Amino acid sequence: MQFNSKFWPEQEIENKIKEWNYHFEWAQCERGSIYFKSLYRILVFGICEDAIPAQKTYLIKESESTGKGANTVISLVHHYFTHHGLGEKSIIIHADNCTGQNKNNAMIKYLMWRVANGLHNSITYSFMVSEHTKFSPDSFFGLFKLKL
Repeated sequence: MQFNSKFWPEQEIENKIKEWNYHFEWAQCERGSIYFKSLYRILVFGICEDAIPAQKTYLIKESESTGKGANTVISLVHHYFTHHGLGEKSIIIHADNCTGQNKNNAMIKYLMWRVANGLHNSITYSFMVSEHTKFSPDSFFGLFKLKL
C-alpha cells in the first residue's frame, strides 16, 4: 500500500501506524494445530536409466499438478529427453501397464513423432508381462521412500 503521510496530521499518522502494526502482527500468527493437519502432497514421477544405473525423479506440487494422465507423462518424458538425454539414437523403453499414463495412443504417437523428427532412429516400447509388478524403477522408489 502506498501513501503520502506528509500531508496527514501527526495524530492520524500515529493511529495508522498502530493500526497497520496490529493487522501485520495478526497476519503473521499461525492457526495453531489446524496448520499441520493437512499433509503436503506431491506427484512423484521417475525415469530410470538401466545403463547407468540412475533415476531422475520429478516432484510436482499438488497445486501445480495437471493430473496423472498421458499429457503429464508425455511432458515429463519430453523434458527428460531434452535436458537429461545423452544423445542416444536407439532406445528401449520399459513401462508399467498403466493404461492412463503409459499404455495409450498419445504416448505411442509421441514416440513416433520423436522418430519422425529425427530425434531418435528407433524406439522399442515394451510393457511388463501380466502379473509381474516389480521392475527397476521400483528399487529407486524404495530408496526414495526410505529417505523420507
